[in-house]
Amino acid sequence: MADKVKKSALRILLAEPDPGSRRELAAALRKSSFPIKISNVSSPDQLKARLLSGKIDLVIADIRARGFRRFQALSLVRRFGPSVPVIIASRTDTAAAA
Repeated sequence: MADKVKKSALRILLAEPDPGSRRELAAALRKSSFPIKISNVSSPDQLKARLLSGKIDLVIADIRARGFRRFQALSLVRRFGPSVPVIIASRTDTAAAA
């Protein structure tokens, strides 16, 4: 009898204050074949609190998100959730604009 592997939902935290951007990103992520649970924060203080809860598997942050200084989300994750992977994204067209 083969052992069944229970898939746990990947807990993804979006550090993105813009509701439209959150919806677009969440819709794209939900197209994956992996079980996911998406939550969001819109400020550095909220990000810090969620990291301290220890219930995050991945952070996705926009480098130019309103309310966050450039790379502030990355700095907070490294300080308060050093084992949590981070994806830094940009909605700009060029590397120079990012």
